[in-house]
Amino acid sequence: MKKNNFVLLFLVFGTVEACIRTQPPVTTTTPKTTTQRTTTPVPPVCSKCSKNTGLTIDLTSAGAEPFTSITTGTDANGCFTQTLSCTSTVGISTISFNLDQNGSISDKPTATVTLVCTDDGTGFQFTQAGVTIDVTTIGCFPVNN
Repeated sequence: MKKNNFVLLFLVFGTVEACIRTQPPVTTTTPKTTTQRTTTPVPPVCSKCSKNTGLTIDLTSAGAEPFTSITTGTDANGCFTQTLSCTSTVGISTISFNLDQNGSISDKPTATVTLVCTDDGTGFQFTQAGVTIDVTTIGCFPVNN
């Protein structure tokens, strides 16, 4: 009987050893691709103004003259701006807001203001000393001889 047990054990272990892998498995590497999404920021509504959006330049009042220069740009918030300069040849220049209903500013020889497009993109505002006004009409009144 002992003889039969040995033969039986030999057959079991011999079969198990025959199934053991002798070479390492083959591995393949697939390159990993990364997709980056880029988004274009939506410009603020206040960037859509143009020089004439809701603004009239007063050329009909007594003493009114065309502005010496008007330059456009963009402020730190991305809002459209325009800077208007009024220059006098001999004295003080005055810029009037809304036919003087919202006052004026004066300087010698050049008065300059920067108007910023409103948040809703329908007009312009001017801020000075913490006070902001809506500007619908603006005029240049230089002292010239």
